[in-house]
Amino acid sequence: MPTDQTNGRSVSRQFHQTTQPLSVLQGLLELSLIRSTTVEEYRLSIERALKELARVTICFAELRRLIDAAEQGAKTGANHG
Repeated sequence: MPTDQTNGRSVSRQFHQTTQPLSVLQGLLELSLIRSTTVEEYRLSIERALKELARVTICFAELRRLIDAAEQGAKTGANHG
């Protein structure tokens, strides 16, 4: 069974993985405002931003799963202790 310390490292790692696509998303949108001049350039930027947003969604779903597992483990431990 995972320990609280293991769960804490997993949650911390997942938070870190979530920040990466958020940083990319921010950069893409900022560059689009500065550099994009055609409809096609804006379209490409939006498509790339949507891919990064999908990564963020996956990261948050995994984070939610880790938190739910930790809470379930805490409840189970409390019932047995």
